[in-house]
Amino acid sequence: MDIINGRTQYSDYHRIILDNISGGVQIAQILYDDQGQPSDYLFVDVNSVFAEIIGLAKEEIVGQRVTDLFPDAEPEWFIKYGEIVKKGQPETFERLIVSTGSWYSILAVPLGEQDRLAIVTADVSERRDMEEKLRICKEYQAFQRKLSNALSQISDAEGIMRTAAHVVGEYLGVDHALYNEITNNGETIHIEDSYVPWGARKITGDFPVSSFGAAMKVLSRGEPLILEDHAKDPLTRTASTSLDVDASMTVPLIKEGRWVANFGVLQNSPRQWTNNELAILKDAAERTWAAVERARAEAEVRNIRDNLEAEVKERTREIAVERQRLFDVLETLPSALCLMSPDHRVQFSNRAYRKIYGEPDGDLCHDHIHGLDGPCQGCESFLPLETGQMHRWIFSTPEGSMIEIHDFPFIDVDGKSMVLEMSVDITDRKKLERELARLDRLNLIGQMAAGIGHEIRNPMTAVRGFLQMLGDKPEYANDLAFFELMIEELDRANSIISEFLSLARDKMVDLQPGSLTRVVKSLYPMIKSDANLREIDVKLHLNNAPQVLIDKNEIRQMILNMSQNAMEAMSPHGTLTIGTRPESDEVVIYIKDEGSGINPEIIDKLGTPFMTTKENGTGMGLAICYSIAARHNARIECATGLEGTTFYVRFPTTGKLASDQVE
Repeated sequence: MDIINGRTQYSDYHRIILDNISGGVQIAQILYDDQGQPSDYLFVDVNSVFAEIIGLAKEEIVGQRVTDLFPDAEPEWFIKYGEIVKKGQPETFERLIVSTGSWYSILAVPLGEQDRLAIVTADVSERRDMEEKLRICKEYQAFQRKLSNALSQISDAEGIMRTAAHVVGEYLGVDHALYNEITNNGETIHIEDSYVPWGARKITGDFPVSSFGAAMKVLSRGEPLILEDHAKDPLTRTASTSLDVDASMTVPLIKEGRWVANFGVLQNSPRQWTNNELAILKDAAERTWAAVERARAEAEVRNIRDNLEAEVKERTREIAVERQRLFDVLETLPSALCLMSPDHRVQFSNRAYRKIYGEPDGDLCHDHIHGLDGPCQGCESFLPLETGQMHRWIFSTPEGSMIEIHDFPFIDVDGKSMVLEMSVDITDRKKLERELARLDRLNLIGQMAAGIGHEIRNPMTAVRGFLQMLGDKPEYANDLAFFELMIEELDRANSIISEFLSLARDKMVDLQPGSLTRVVKSLYPMIKSDANLREIDVKLHLNNAPQVLIDKNEIRQMILNMSQNAMEAMSPHGTLTIGTRPESDEVVIYIKDEGSGINPEIIDKLGTPFMTTKENGTGMGLAICYSIAARHNARIECATGLEGTTFYVRFPTTGKLASDQVE
């Protein structure tokens, strides 16, 4: 009786274990044909998960052959399981079930008796899908690096188009790849060059847009044209026949409302294009267009520079006999010009130079301009006297300005060597270039954030929900603190993602005429309350100013972020100053602290996401402020020193006066 009870208890344990395994479990016995080959197997036992997977009750499964329930079962499964039983070693493998499109992980364990084995099946489709997405992402990044590296080494527009087509064509494995431009006011497609495999005929030349039929209307609207079989599409059947093309994918480029170019790939046989291939083509189109425009702009600059150098050389040759005439010409030029002798004395200056630096009267240049006793450190003005060639360089003044200087060798009528110097203040231009570069980086990060933010949030939401559900179970009561900690960290990560998403420049904003002064007034109680806790005084310097186009919620966030940064930069008993004022055709809001200033080495990095000097900061606050300013067509300027830092945000006015009355 004890033995019987023991077996019953063992059977109960066996059943409990089977039914609590998360995967589907089969206890199978291999069946053999007359030749001794595995030809089927018998369901000895199954758990409830397996029964649910195949949609039958356990009683309908146990005792049945596989082929009784699944007449179309593949014989290779029986052979595989027979080999595992014969070897007596467990084996794990993954298989795609074509009928369902799902991937399963299968663990087959020989049981050592009666040709039996346990088969544990788990659905791993989600993991395989994630692995595939990761693989595609890595390939996409590798392609971007390859294309960027290839284009960065080419300086002519035609070479860029040819190289881009080659890289894209090889990567996608197509029969044709080509970047073409829309010319003649949208009437002509110009194909400078194209990629084809070795020996194939290239497609080049000028083609009327009308010859490609109504399909071009799709591209002219800025929509990709994706065709998997031209023969089935009446819009492209005629054009595809003449080009011997059966499938194509084309991405248009619309710039400033104008259709300017296309990037297309063609196949000589029908082909199903993937979303990843479309994304690659879109990215390649944008990068190629930007590189082509850069190359043409640089070529134009080089042409202008070469023409200028040629003109200066010609004038230098004639200067010995036309000195006075040259002086008369120089006097009227808008750029600051002067003639300097080898002893650093300014012998001549034109009107623009005198307007900036005053009358030199033969003074030493370093004394006259900068008040220095000796030559400026790093001065390169007199290199042309050594090389006989024009020299261009940039000089940073003690006041922080950047001056672009062009120095030319000059022979006076008495044969003395001199230097003709032309200087242009490029401080504002350099600041603008840095700001444009920073905005481009910020916009790219915002676009990436918008693309991946939701994909990250969805699994996080699921995890948070399950944590809450598990935390409410009595058996986890002792671990409640751990569940709460995990949920708090998920919420913190979600908050960072929300901040990251706000960096996108294409974020929708509701711009309405409004008053910056009124916004500051509405925020004052909140800012004052926070300042009181920090023992910081708050002063408002508000002035009546014209209205500007603002999204009030975004402007509130920007002011609060900047005020928070200012208070964190100060010690107790400091003063936070917030002010508004009109300036020319702008309205300025400024926020000033009395901290120790910002390290000059990071000034140019302000507004870069994740760049922070705070121990617990995320580096997102100021980046969000810069993004908000960009969406309002405003610009942020920073003035810092040992006595504190002031941030200025300059908004263009709407021309309408605000109705605020500042008390």
